[in-house]
Amino acid sequence: MRKNIGFRMIIVSLCIGLVLLIVGSFLPLQKVWAQGENYGLQAVSLETGKPLGRLAYSCQPGEIIHDGVKVINYDNNQLELATFGTTAATASGGGISLPEEPTPGSWISLSASQLSIAPNEASQFEFTINIPSDAEPGEHVMGIIVQAVEPTESEFSSSVKLRILVRKALIVNIFIPGPIEIGLEIPSLEQVWGGPYIAFDVALENTGNVLVKAEGALSVADSSGKVIGSFPVETGAILPGDTLIYHIDCHDLLPAGQYSASANINYTAVKPVAATELTDKEITELATERSATAMISFEVTEKTVEEVVERAREEGFELEPWTKEVTAPFNLLLIISIGAGVIIVGMTILLVVVLRRRRQY
Repeated sequence: MRKNIGFRMIIVSLCIGLVLLIVGSFLPLQKVWAQGENYGLQAVSLETGKPLGRLAYSCQPGEIIHDGVKVINYDNNQLELATFGTTAATASGGGISLPEEPTPGSWISLSASQLSIAPNEASQFEFTINIPSDAEPGEHVMGIIVQAVEPTESEFSSSVKLRILVRKALIVNIFIPGPIEIGLEIPSLEQVWGGPYIAFDVALENTGNVLVKAEGALSVADSSGKVIGSFPVETGAILPGDTLIYHIDCHDLLPAGQYSASANINYTAVKPVAATELTDKEITELATERSATAMISFEVTEKTVEEVVERAREEGFELEPWTKEVTAPFNLLLIISIGAGVIIVGMTILLVVVLRRRRQY
């Protein structure tokens, strides 16, 4: 009977875990709904009347494009919507962000600025893209916005109410054929203060004409050159001509002294969505990894340390001494974690087999 205790404990543990998983999957998740958010956008070809998978166009300077957008109201209430075209910008941390208001000089014009759609009905408007005659080669990203005319009030709890403006968009990718330029520079690397924390702002400027993504690390070294901290840098796409300020907080107290910080950034281009006739050489160039570096020296004085400690106390917490160490790459940590998991599973299976054999004897 005692020989079966270990085996039974394993079975009981697995059963408990399964029950918790099932129960957890059925627990209700609270969601804030806004009236009028239940509508969809569908790009439509004016030539064929068929849906378009994406709005991606390879165009020549001076060309004009016409297509449409169908807005479908899935709600049981009337929808009052506003529409406008805009030029995309790089979001905080990277990626595509569309402004909340029409962008002056946008290449996109719409046939309607407002829509009134009955319940369970659809409405369609046309858009025109006027490519300037002096448009530069490369990728240009824009958007078509469809949003509620007025924000709606939703009750999050008995004491909290939220005003929500529902906004949906279609991304428009335009590629002007010509020489592809790929470049990223670090025009500035600054040591700043993020509240009571020492922090760094790394400026990443896309000097090319296609989107790029960057990853790497910012390292902090003491006066002897020993690296005492390393912080990962990873961005989403940075649009051509944009500069992304990547902010890094160091949540530890750096002692007084002389230091240096270096940013070592690798970047690759993102293949233009609308580019349809790239050569093998251009495709290779887009996939080639490049690098950019920058370094600064900075000083932390005793007075600065005292001010930082006092500021932290005023905000109600204590700063810990600097304990950062050079961290292993994410891929290595992932491999170690997977290996540990495999070992645990293997040992569990081995234990079950041994217990079963003992039972047989």
